[in-house]
Amino acid sequence: MAGSSSSNPKATASIASPASKSKAATKKRKPTPEEAAFNAKLKDQSSLRFISAKVCEIVESKSTTTYNEVANELVIEALKLFEGGSHPDKKKKDHEKNIRRRVYDALNVLLATDIISKTKEKGDREKSIHWKGYPTTTSVDLVILEKEKEAAIAEIERKKECLQELLVQNVCFRNLERRNKRVKMEEDKNKIDGDGSTREIGKNGATDEEEKIHLPFIVVNTAENATIKCEMNQDKTDVMFDFNMPFEINDDNEILKRLGL
Repeated sequence: MAGSSSSNPKATASIASPASKSKAATKKRKPTPEEAAFNAKLKDQSSLRFISAKVCEIVESKSTTTYNEVANELVIEALKLFEGGSHPDKKKKDHEKNIRRRVYDALNVLLATDIISKTKEKGDREKSIHWKGYPTTTSVDLVILEKEKEAAIAEIERKKECLQELLVQNVCFRNLERRNKRVKMEEDKNKIDGDGSTREIGKNGATDEEEKIHLPFIVVNTAENATIKCEMNQDKTDVMFDFNMPFEINDDNEILKRLGL
């Protein structure tokens, strides 16, 4: 008896193992072509795009309706797919819940896009849904769009001009840098005579820091016989000019271009 009782658990284990494997195999079983086609139809039927189109058709045809009317009509149409087949009740109920949820989502989308509207009168148990129509582009919208287009084109042209100005300025600065290096090399060369000793150069050849003009700067010019009054505050951050004749102001970029740099 002891021997037979000790062998029973092993026998039970050997029987239970194939059963568990068969259950796992059932869960992972590949659906048949008919089942795959049915599942694909369910998926298409419950997509937001499909439901939204159906909701638009129903609301537009009724002009005024309610959420329950739209949902019930779509559920009745959707459940026709289950007729003539043996499908689990749970799958049928889940599909119905999914359709109703999608109808609610579709109505919110249509409400946000101003295709439908909602109202609730006194005594009504739920809000009424009214068809307003698909959005149309009016002449006013076209005028607004044309103005926005013109403004965008003008802004693009302005930025192109600014970019062109910056490119010219960059070229001028690079040319100025090369010119200054060349002048510096020539001055250093002139400071050294043939035997390697240095000699003094004239005032015209001096390049003291005080004589250098640093960027950026502006140049104010007027006629030679003009009278100019200049006032400056103590910290030299504010300068006021008073001319009795016409004058012009040019920045460093304009001056560099006039110098041919």
